[in-house]
Amino acid sequence: MSALVLAGLLREAYDRFRAGGAPANPTAADYADFVAWERGFIASPKGQAQLAYWREWLAGDLPVLTLPEEKAPALTGGVAEPAHLERLLPPELVARARALAARLDVTPSAFFLGVFSLLLHRLTGEADIVIGMPVLRRPEARFARSIGFFANMVAVRATVAGGASAAELLRDV
Repeated sequence: MSALVLAGLLREAYDRFRAGGAPANPTAADYADFVAWERGFIASPKGQAQLAYWREWLAGDLPVLTLPEEKAPALTGGVAEPAHLERLLPPELVARARALAARLDVTPSAFFLGVFSLLLHRLTGEADIVIGMPVLRRPEARFARSIGFFANMVAVRATVAGGASAAELLRDV
């Protein structure tokens, strides 16, 4: 997001220079303003209530997933080569998934996170699953054109109950 903000600011400055003017003074709050806002929020009654909720939700022993092992990676000089696999879903499948998410009244990100939870359940047999998910957070309009790292990790805990339907799990996520 910050890259888009920066690109927009550069485009605006270029347009002003081309027209013989000077770049506009930034009107967005800076990142230090966001940090101050976030610290104030955490200290507020609402922030403390949210903190208490998450502490209760994630209390106790957290599950550890044991995924099935794959064959050992190729070694180069005694060091495992980093690798990743990327597969794009066919556009028609994505469209169907988005339509189903809308029918279930869940966001697409919650839908795909729920599907991922079901996959992890299938691979591990675990019913209690915690997944770390990055989220962008620009809580007020004054931060919309600010540049900085506005991401937080949220721990999403999914319980895959034996009798629950996939739709119920997706709504819970």
